[in-house]
Amino acid sequence: MCRSAFGVIFFVGLVLLAACEPGPPPTPTVPPSLDYTLSPTVYTPTLSATPTNEPSVTATVTFTATATVVPATPVLLPTATPIVATFTPLPTAVPLPSVPPLPAATSLPPAPVPVTPAAVLWYTPSAYINPLPVEAAVSVAELPVTPINTGFEGAAAQQGAMEVVVPEGWTAWWRTGPVDCAIYRRLSTTGPCPALEEPDLMYRRPEFSVIPASGVWLDPPRVYGQGQAARFFCTFGICTAGYLQRVQVVPGRRYVLSAWVHSWCTDNGNDHYHSQLETRDDQLNCEMALGLDPSGGLDPLSPAVVWQAAYAYDSYVYLATPAVAAQGSVMTLYLRGRSLWGLRHNDFHFDQVSFVAQ
Repeated sequence: MCRSAFGVIFFVGLVLLAACEPGPPPTPTVPPSLDYTLSPTVYTPTLSATPTNEPSVTATVTFTATATVVPATPVLLPTATPIVATFTPLPTAVPLPSVPPLPAATSLPPAPVPVTPAAVLWYTPSAYINPLPVEAAVSVAELPVTPINTGFEGAAAQQGAMEVVVPEGWTAWWRTGPVDCAIYRRLSTTGPCPALEEPDLMYRRPEFSVIPASGVWLDPPRVYGQGQAARFFCTFGICTAGYLQRVQVVPGRRYVLSAWVHSWCTDNGNDHYHSQLETRDDQLNCEMALGLDPSGGLDPLSPAVVWQAAYAYDSYVYLATPAVAAQGSVMTLYLRGRSLWGLRHNDFHFDQVSFVAQ
């Protein structure tokens, strides 16, 4: 009886203990704004970015639950219309082999004004012009009455550098430093000033040499005649350079300087017969010139120099200055070549110089 009662009491205790234990937790309720099982909701986060050295940019980006594919629509660009540039051709310089020879300078009467051996004209380098050797500063009495070595024959010598080989009797000169458009106006050049397009452009020293009438210099012919010619060139650079010589003259008498000249200027190193002349800039690139300083000075940039320029590409042409009256007992003869653009070949050739009185 007691055992049965104890069992009943134990059973009742288990029932009560089970009734006191907590049941399963209730199902949580998700706020509609966070329920991802509902219909897609549009979120509009705001992004802000401030790049360096740029104003603040605020962009609104919209994300949607569905993607929309927009087919690409082809855009037809207008057909480019070619522009045909027309350049007025330069007058073609024609060789003048039939030009009658001018009277020889040696046939002139002696100068009526006595030469003073003590009168020494020293060369003072101007800005950006190479200093000439001491041989250029000699007394008037030591100067020739007629030019020396007008055909550039015989021996040649270095002038300060291995790349500067100059014919006997002549002195090489060249311009260095930045390009100055005022110099172009002073030299009476007709081409555009390259410094307008390239402000940092610099002149460079050319390479000077004497070439013989043989071998590669015959095809195409770079020598006018049977002897030698003077040549200088500046590869991939621009230059204003040439040769000079000073001679005794009769004060007040008029003189003419002439020579045979031509240039070869191109980026095509395989075509030795034709210069690059497609555009107006090409046609004005290489200018040949002869000049006379009636005061006998040694500054090729001096406004006193009277120049005559021409464009003579690929073959020799005859070029002569106007008649210039001597201001004293000395005149300076100048040969000049000038390039505007740094082509692969900017080559200048001179031969058979003549200096006579009229």
